[in-house]
Amino acid sequence: AGQSKQPAPGTLMHHVAAGLTLGDAGDFDGGMRELEAALRKYPGFAQIYNLIGNSYRVQDRAAEAEAAYQRAVALNPLYSMAWSSLGNVQLARRDY
Repeated sequence: AGQSKQPAPGTLMHHVAAGLTLGDAGDFDGGMRELEAALRKYPGFAQIYNLIGNSYRVQDRAAEAEAAYQRAVALNPLYSMAWSSLGNVQLARRDY
């Protein structure tokens, strides 16, 4: 099994990613506004929660990252990237 680094054209993730301009590097607030707008449009889309978790994780906001990853795996229990992200956050805080 594998996962491409870029979403396939025509897929929902491609549409969401195309709408994410995320502003200048380090524009956390702008990026989060865009992710929240994507969630309003696609509230059950696990990949958006994974992106939110990644954004929080880069900001060293582990509790918020973990909550986003947990939401992603709850929405799609087969989404291995979200499970991996969740596990990495839990390992970082030594929650074995």
